[in-house]
Amino acid sequence: MGKSVPLKFTTNGTPADGYRYETAECSTSSVKLVGSSEALAGISELEISGSQMSVAGASSAVTVSVDLTKFLPDGVELAEDQTKQISVTLVIEGRTAKAFAVPVKNITVKNLPSNLSLQFNADTVTVNILGFEEDFADINPEEITGTIDASGFNTGVLAAEVKLDGNYSVSETVYTAVTVTEKSSSGNNGTDDSSDGANSSSQ
Repeated sequence: MGKSVPLKFTTNGTPADGYRYETAECSTSSVKLVGSSEALAGISELEISGSQMSVAGASSAVTVSVDLTKFLPDGVELAEDQTKQISVTLVIEGRTAKAFAVPVKNITVKNLPSNLSLQFNADTVTVNILGFEEDFADINPEEITGTIDASGFNTGVLAAEVKLDGNYSVSETVYTAVTVTEKSSSGNNGTDDSSDGANSSSQ
């Protein structure tokens, strides 16, 4: 008596940091078995598992050759026309970076010396966030906030480092161009701490 059942692939182990197991790809989706009616009645699928299916530490796809006979239960054999060896690819997905334009109004400037003013040179800060594709759908750049530590700033055009609030992972350090000027005694030279485009303080 014969029967076809689907293959089930069960992996073990944890991929490298920043990666995850996505799926198993195989040109064979089912397998033809023969045996007694009693033996076949208890089989609804053939599970492929064990050390061969490890994705521990993987940062790229893992391809393995599987001997189906090693996973057959007692009293069951492969059909004569069923291939014994199959190739299985365990697909590993890594995080990717996606750019988000964060409004500068969301960036708080701290520790700016009281004699200086700071002006952002653009309306947004580009932030390259790491994640999986479905993670990006939940990210709203209007809700991303961050801070600049302006202690030690001098006058001139500077590349200011932006530290994001929250648990965002970024592909590279975030910098944005700012112009720092010295206030005149009248307070009208440059942009003071309450200017548009920056949340600044001289804490």
